[in-house]
Amino acid sequence: MTTNKKFLCSAGITHFTIFPSGDYKKCNWDWNYKTGTIGNLLQDKEIKFLSKDELVCPHNYKTVSAAVQQCYCKRNLQFDLNGNTANLFSKNNECIEKNITKVSDLSCKKATIELVLNTICNYNCPYCHNSPVKPTTNGNIKNTLIIVKKLFKQFDVLNFRLALTEPTLAVSFVPFVKFLYANKNKLNNLLVLTNMSKYKRVIKAAQLLKEKLTVCGSIHILENNFNPWHVIKLHKSLVRNECGISYHFIMHPLVEKYSTKYEEFFKFFGIKKVHKCEACGNNWRKVPSDFLPKSYSIVKLLSNEHK
Repeated sequence: MTTNKKFLCSAGITHFTIFPSGDYKKCNWDWNYKTGTIGNLLQDKEIKFLSKDELVCPHNYKTVSAAVQQCYCKRNLQFDLNGNTANLFSKNNECIEKNITKVSDLSCKKATIELVLNTICNYNCPYCHNSPVKPTTNGNIKNTLIIVKKLFKQFDVLNFRLALTEPTLAVSFVPFVKFLYANKNKLNNLLVLTNMSKYKRVIKAAQLLKEKLTVCGSIHILENNFNPWHVIKLHKSLVRNECGISYHFIMHPLVEKYSTKYEEFFKFFGIKKVHKCEACGNNWRKVPSDFLPKSYSIVKLLSNEHK
């Protein structure tokens, strides 16, 4: 059944997206950064919460079940327009708030923060759906720490999610992780979505945060800078430090062609499962049909040796 049914979402109370400029908004639903900001945490004393009327989800979903398919939506609660019936579309929500049945029950003391440390990436994948954010920046240590200190003062429990471009490139990544370590009594979890090119920085985070770190590694075999050995080295450290781990291929017709060999390679080194995820959008750059991934020679050689 298709519908444009409106509903309330806890984003704006339990979830915020914060950019390097300090601007923040309820979520990152449009991927084009066009939604209006709520405030600026470099200027404001603390996060401003939205009223119930402002919690209406801006998505124009064609099916109600699509409402919780987005990764950021899964971290929120959905309610009807009266503010009742938590988990309106999903029973397996990842919201930091638990046992909530009404909007009025939200405590405003627990939040998930999607923190954008920088707006650059060292990969140039043909299927990337992230539009450039201007001005382009690799982050600012002072500003990041100002923002995070305010968050830890305001909230009792925090989840952080680093995503969007490549967060491990940011000059503030390591100082941010060290701050979390020093204040880990209020940290519930740090989720880092990374292409694993700066795997040594992620290993540092694993050594400090251990089980409070979750790493979601994106495997981009169409990118010439991708190195499968980085994945293996990082994986060993994550296992040793009891971190949360997941890996996924961002799918493209040519990825499907080579993915089996890569899966065999990773399985040989102890990575049992690599998820396949569809790339968002349809504005893909063309890749020659005879394109051969630069890293394919590594995985093919190992596969042939162990047949």
